Amino acid sequence: MRKFLVLIPLFVMFFSFVEEAYAQTVNEPLSWVSKVIIIKKNLYEIQFIGSFEENCEGCYIYDLFPYNNGLTPTSLIIKSNPAAKLIGEPYILTKINKTFNEAFDMEIGTCKDSIVVARKVLIITPHSVVLTAIIKWQVCDGHSCFQPSTKEFLIRLPHTN
Repeated sequence: MRKFLVLIPLFVMFFSFVEEAYAQTVNEPLSWVSKVIIIKKNLYEIQFIGSFEENCEGCYIYDLFPYNNGLTPTSLIIKSNPAAKLIGEPYILTKINKTFNEAFDMEIGTCKDSIVVARKVLIITPHSVVLTAIIKWQVCDGHSCFQPSTKEFLIRLPHTN
């Protein structure tokens, strides 16, 4: 009996390790890059472009709408910085497919193939500024959903004359 009790912690540790190793081998099917566009003097549009892997058939990502029933919408947070003023709210530049979902009893917006989330920022200092941005999303494939994911970006905005 004692040998059995000694083996229990070993089995728990082994299966925890196997589960963690499996979780690390499942790749997120969406990758992100950022792009900065100068609109006019010291006014920028920061774009976050998410692209699905080629083998992600039927994959989609939720839009920015604040769903309250278990869905994880895409969100963009740009941390406050006294040298910059955030203009408006984040918005999506790509097509949003709106469909009524009977399971959730509501209209849900999704983006397929790719997604571009943007936010305007005004620099209010005569120096360049570095902003921290965090994007959060959840990818689904029609059968199941991946765990919600986040990515942090450091965005450098130069002061323009």
